[in-house]
Amino acid sequence: MTTEKITHQLLVNLLALDELFQDYEFIHCYIGPAQYKHQAKKTQPEQALINLEKLVSDLNEIPDVYPYYRRTFIKEMLNSAIEQVRFFCKGKNERSFKDQIQTLIGATVVPPFDLEAELTKTISYVKKTGCNSTAQFFKSRPKIKFNNIKELQRYTYDYIDQTTSIMDALYAKFMPVPPKKIMSNLKLTIEESRIPNLPCYYFYKGNGNGVAGVTIKNEMSETYLKGFILHEIMPGHHFYYLMKQYYINNKSNIDHIHYLDPFYSPENTVNEGLAVNGEEVLHDGLDKETLAGVKLEKLVHKVLYNAWYSVNIEKNTSLKEIQNLLREEIGFTKEATEQKLNYYTNLEKYYVASYPIGADHVQKILQNIGYKNLHILYAQHSVKTLNLVTREALKCKTQADCL
Repeated sequence: MTTEKITHQLLVNLLALDELFQDYEFIHCYIGPAQYKHQAKKTQPEQALINLEKLVSDLNEIPDVYPYYRRTFIKEMLNSAIEQVRFFCKGKNERSFKDQIQTLIGATVVPPFDLEAELTKTISYVKKTGCNSTAQFFKSRPKIKFNNIKELQRYTYDYIDQTTSIMDALYAKFMPVPPKKIMSNLKLTIEESRIPNLPCYYFYKGNGNGVAGVTIKNEMSETYLKGFILHEIMPGHHFYYLMKQYYINNKSNIDHIHYLDPFYSPENTVNEGLAVNGEEVLHDGLDKETLAGVKLEKLVHKVLYNAWYSVNIEKNTSLKEIQNLLREEIGFTKEATEQKLNYYTNLEKYYVASYPIGADHVQKILQNIGYKNLHILYAQHSVKTLNLVTREALKCKTQADCL
């Protein structure tokens, strides 16, 4: 079979799997033609699983060359999808938690972080704001409250413009399309949060459309809101999907699998890694309060990751030191500390590790391939395929020789 026929079959069968999932949508986002969804309805999900299990071992016709490594990526996505069905739908627990996570997100679980060193680095940014500790900064961060949705919209659009200008100045001559052009026809709806107990959210709706929800009922930290915009919109998730949409619309080195974005996937680890590293992508070109706030948020992810690693990998539930760090060094209340630890180590333990693991891998990959090659990370990659890109870069005497 040709690559086109193989990826067509794979897409239809992956779409057919969605009916098996009850607790969450297997397909987080689909931005392909409706015809493939209609074709998927003709395939029973159980048969789709059988088909995919056969196809995953026969992908030799799909090219696996620099800089996309499609065979490697597609095999990882299929393994992730099959594992989701086996575990979440059928309850088959045939491997260790660590192996499951690595299969779901397509990345190696990183060792626990040196929290003392990470705290010291974060404090260096916090001190530039006039605060002496992360806890002092956390409590004294400037607050903001919106009287109506129009005020929130104006604020958000203005900050998107600011970050887009920074992004454009840094990358316009390196990316296949300048960031300002990508963001020029911004079809992003800003709404008051409609989801209970979820103060902020973002969804990509396809064809350039996105929705961001933010609560306006209560006062919030301004650095929190700016961090949300960086993570969810620019240069994070919305920009990621707009770049992906650009490649699809221009038929630029794409196949059928580019239309698909499962909830758990190797691609999502890179997507989240970019979003968490928003300030790194912008070369720390933010005001000192926002920069300190984003760095503090990354520190919290790493602290919670260590708790996640302790409970789920090492099977050690004693988290007293981490609890004390969250409360005394960062400033969380006892209730907030317990909520965050439970969320990270238990409620969403299969997903949340994507943030720090993705951020750690993405940061190292960018340092190796050079920030002028940032656009490669927006072209449906996994950590493994990006490591293959990195390997090619390191073969050269200089990155400019081959990238």
